[in-house]
Amino acid sequence: MSIGIQNYLIKPFTTDELEKAIADVIRRLDANETKSAQTGHLLEKNETYLRQLAEEYTKAKRTDDKAIEVFEEVINLPNCEMRWIQTLAMIYIVRQRWSKLKLLAERIERHTRTF
Repeated sequence: MSIGIQNYLIKPFTTDELEKAIADVIRRLDANETKSAQTGHLLEKNETYLRQLAEEYTKAKRTDDKAIEVFEEVINLPNCEMRWIQTLAMIYIVRQRWSKLKLLAERIERHTRTF
């Protein structure tokens, strides 16, 4: 984690200046930890939302641009289910997006080799 250079001490410095600089660094580190925790929570909520949206789009059998956008994001989530990749592949077939289908097929092939 990088917090950058904010305070620096020039010799000779007093103990008060040193303590103030240390306190400032601790305060900034705590602020960064809080931001990281909030970001992690937002990412988790975003993952849940994307999975729910993908589920709805699958049930509705959507193949429009928005569905492609959602499924392209969902397949990049950790622990992505194979069904999302397969659904996106089917959409690519319906929409005749052959170059994207080829890339996705290569990804599926790599995925199946690992199992």
